[in-house]
Amino acid sequence: MKAKGMILIIVIMLIGSTNAYAASSSLNTGMQSLSQTDMEHIEPTKTHIQAINIITNITVCQAKKIAKKYIMVPGAYPGTPKLSYQKASGSFKGGYVWDVPIILNGKRVNGIMIDAQTGANLGES
Repeated sequence: MKAKGMILIIVIMLIGSTNAYAASSSLNTGMQSLSQTDMEHIEPTKTHIQAINIITNITVCQAKKIAKKYIMVPGAYPGTPKLSYQKASGSFKGGYVWDVPIILNGKRVNGIMIDAQTGANLGES
């Protein structure tokens, strides 16, 4: 009887841990797709800044709009910007920048770096 009871307890523990892992995996996946999908439309707020510890004044949508002004090739358009940290260079004192890819015929052909604080065009990436 004791062996059957122990086996039952082990099986229950395994089922519980498997369900907990599955729940946490789906929660993480949901959070990742939410951030990828919705971050384009979220304006930075104190709460968001505290959550990610990165201060940006320029949103993804704004970076895309700024970059679009500088694209001179017919048919080319700005892709989805990615935030990265750049060291100081020239007049840029260092900090976070949006790397906005320039897409032509479905492929990245170049990119434009936009200062995440000021919205200034920092040149090609």
